[in-house]
Amino acid sequence: MKNLNNDDSVDKEKADIFNKMYANTPSSHTSPKTPYKPLNNNTNNQQAQKTEADIFNNLYKGVKPKTNSRAGNITPKFKNKKIVVIFGCIVVCLLIVFLFFFIRSFYTKNPILVIHKVTNNNDLPSIIKQWSPNVALIVCKYSDGSGGFGSGFLYQVNDVIKVITNRHVISEATACAIVIPGDDDNHYKIANTPSASNNLFHFGDVGDWGYLEVKDGDPYFNNIAGAANKNLTICQQQEQTGDNIIVLGYPDYAGQFTDPTATQGIISGYAAPYYTTSAQIESGNSGGVAVDTNKDCYVGIPSAVQTGNYANLGRILNASVIFNLPY
Repeated sequence: MKNLNNDDSVDKEKADIFNKMYANTPSSHTSPKTPYKPLNNNTNNQQAQKTEADIFNNLYKGVKPKTNSRAGNITPKFKNKKIVVIFGCIVVCLLIVFLFFFIRSFYTKNPILVIHKVTNNNDLPSIIKQWSPNVALIVCKYSDGSGGFGSGFLYQVNDVIKVITNRHVISEATACAIVIPGDDDNHYKIANTPSASNNLFHFGDVGDWGYLEVKDGDPYFNNIAGAANKNLTICQQQEQTGDNIIVLGYPDYAGQFTDPTATQGIISGYAAPYYTTSAQIESGNSGGVAVDTNKDCYVGIPSAVQTGNYANLGRILNASVIFNLPY
């Protein structure tokens, strides 16, 4: 066999045959006139990205595509990001409100310190019933033969039974009689003997107050006085403006003297040693009982101050003056 490389004519003939058969195919042995030039990598990537972008735009018309720099993928812009943020804020706020009321309810049910017994302010009938037996009617006789009515608070301090009232109710009287609810048949008459060392009329040093001392009470009277010391509470701190109160006494306009009349109001202000109040206080229930309906405690002595022929001003002498309390 003759070597192709040594025979030029044979080589040329074979080359022509080969070129006819593979006219458009590059060969390592021949170099065609129009060689095949493959696309470089950059061109491929650009065409791929353009094709993917066209597909994306057809699927998500009106949405601006975003190219992921790491993977070269095209992802839509997330339009609901603001909605997610707002929803998250609402959830957080609801959690805060829930925790606030949970903690508040916990401490309400489990108070660390209870200073006063708290009573439902709507349970006024029970409060009135509790305090009424100790609200005394005081009927006084004056030197000119006239008479007057007032109210008082029956209370026992140590072994002394007292009917605490206003000074102006008893100071000018020659004698006073005391009656309490449920003991109408017994009138405890006490004479005013200023010169006697054992006078049963006593007066405070500060403020419009005093008391009548009762030494000959029957068992019912004495039991009511002794029970007050155990069951009725004296307020241990100063009242605040807006605190709810009731005033118990025997006002002239009521026309009844077997049970005390109740008037309701609030503490309107304080000018030591007196509170001012919106509760109606008339002539007759001066010297009675003022009760804080939330704390269920004795606030002080209500007093009606006459101002000419006009309405009365309601004042309450602070219990701290009467019982020498540090407030």
